[in-house]
Amino acid sequence: IKNNPQKTNPFLKLHENKKS
Repeated sequence: IKNNPQKTNPFLKLHENKKS
């Protein structure tokens, strides 16, 4: 769930950035 979804979803990217 962190290969394409985060690339297409800017929101997911932000979430991952915060998680990292």
